[in-house]
Amino acid sequence: MNPKQMGLLALLMALPVGVVAVQEGSSLGPAEMQISLKQNLNFCGETLKNVLDRSFISTYKYTIFCLDQFEEFFSCLPGEARRRFANSLAHLCSDDNPSPHLVFVLRDDLLAEMSLFKEALPEIFHHEHRLQRLSREQAALAITGPARLAGCEFEPDLIERLLEDLGEQGEIDPPQLQIVCDHLYDGRDTTGRITLAGYERNGCASRILAGYFERVLDRFGAVLRTKSPRAHL
Repeated sequence: MNPKQMGLLALLMALPVGVVAVQEGSSLGPAEMQISLKQNLNFCGETLKNVLDRSFISTYKYTIFCLDQFEEFFSCLPGEARRRFANSLAHLCSDDNPSPHLVFVLRDDLLAEMSLFKEALPEIFHHEHRLQRLSREQAALAITGPARLAGCEFEPDLIERLLEDLGEQGEIDPPQLQIVCDHLYDGRDTTGRITLAGYERNGCASRILAGYFERVLDRFGAVLRTKSPRAHL
């Protein structure tokens, strides 16, 4: 396996973190993308560009890859694997043929780590958007909009309760809202309705966030758990 081919493995390792491809109104989730990539994966002289071109780019006029939670790329992959992936991106964007648009989503405290890709993407720091805390109106849209697209509905009373429980000085932290809404979505009823009663059965936002914190600590093992301060949510 040559160094260019190793970039393919780095991409496949990153996919469970949350890569989504969007093509003119349709989208593929991480599992669907993995299937498509693996079906087109051939380690006999293949490069990342070849595989993506055959899987997606040549099929659609515009292709956007959104690499969500990209901070895990830096925390989960060793340095050599990260460099191989950066080299693969440089090759992907090196010619005049249509290239995919790349959107990296990560915590702002790791933004400087993206300098790894400056050679491949010289303008990577020219197009930044920092997601600020949401107003109540923005948070309400963030709750109802994605749910509607997924065929779900939040009870109006639940929306107001979420805004109250998660609000701080009239603003809502997007990650906390995402964690709570994801948890509620997983517990939706058979009609796709998400209710205030179900929210209260789950212990409301404080218990949902505490449970998420515990699961994250479990990923890092018992040693980290014993050294971490107790969260007061």
